[in-house]
Amino acid sequence: MSHIFGDDVKNLAMAFLIVTSACFVASCGGGGGSGSVNGGGSTFTDLKARDATFSAEAVLDTWLMKVDAHGDNFNFYLYTPENYTTAGNTAYPVVIVLHGDDGSTAVSPQLTPQLLRQGPLAPLAVSDTKLDAAARPALNSHIRNAFVIYPKIPKVERNGLSDPLGYWNPNAINKIVDYVSQNYRIDKQRLYVTGLSLGSWGTFHYARTNPDKVAAIAPISAGLEQMWGGAQLKGMPIWLFHSFNDPVVSLNSAIVPSLATLTAGVDFMQAYPHRDGNKQLPAPGDYTVSYSDQAGRGPWNLGSSNASGVINFTLYAGGGHNAWDRTYANSAMWDWMFSKVNTRLQ
Repeated sequence: MSHIFGDDVKNLAMAFLIVTSACFVASCGGGGGSGSVNGGGSTFTDLKARDATFSAEAVLDTWLMKVDAHGDNFNFYLYTPENYTTAGNTAYPVVIVLHGDDGSTAVSPQLTPQLLRQGPLAPLAVSDTKLDAAARPALNSHIRNAFVIYPKIPKVERNGLSDPLGYWNPNAINKIVDYVSQNYRIDKQRLYVTGLSLGSWGTFHYARTNPDKVAAIAPISAGLEQMWGGAQLKGMPIWLFHSFNDPVVSLNSAIVPSLATLTAGVDFMQAYPHRDGNKQLPAPGDYTVSYSDQAGRGPWNLGSSNASGVINFTLYAGGGHNAWDRTYANSAMWDWMFSKVNTRLQ
């Protein structure tokens, strides 16, 4: 099931920003504070997130919880590591998973298993309404021993930003991270973010506003807003996934420019192996290409398991807008992500 509606995630993301005197308003403050940045001739500042009183309720044994923010933040599911105990001093990595536009108009939505069905905890959700604790062994081994946070946007803003919880507000996400860090032993050098469709946009937005907090990101099925630029993300490990035939987010108008922004103008598709003259053709298989400042853009390699650069891009041969199911089932992606340690943390 697609989690976004519309012709292009870029247009949807732009709809989340307030237009005032031709200026777009959104945020760039690290650490959850407000700030501003100039990009593409526009100035934008994020709406300040409200404080929240969180309360948790176990829904699968003691290791999967619903956390209610009482309307003052995103409600969220919280998965705790398989080997976590209150004793000891081991710190555990954290994965934040941002969902796509699910059509939500509810001001106070209830968390349901449907939210988990697209992401690394999908095996636990046997239906939109039922969870199964016996499926825990089917989780990726890295995920089993990490904290996993699934926030839920209460009401997606589609006609101009007015609610700080109506989009993937990085300030609100930071309040969740603070709550988890205050109650559990987390490894702050291993905070990872991934998202699909609208959540991919949110992944880029969170990472660029909190570059010193994030160890690596895996955006899926959407790109980076061009007005933001790529300076804040320089040096951050990124693995972007997309389908060649995505009908919602255009490869050429959204993803290719995003990659160029992240790499100071490199054309990733120039050496794509399937062409008819200057025309790109869908490949008979999936391909991955990697880039680093030192080595430049490498060759396209068949498959989706070889990410050897700082910026990596996997282009699936097909699959439409849903590039996330195969990505979250890809053990190589999780191996890559969990190998990254944040050296920028201040």
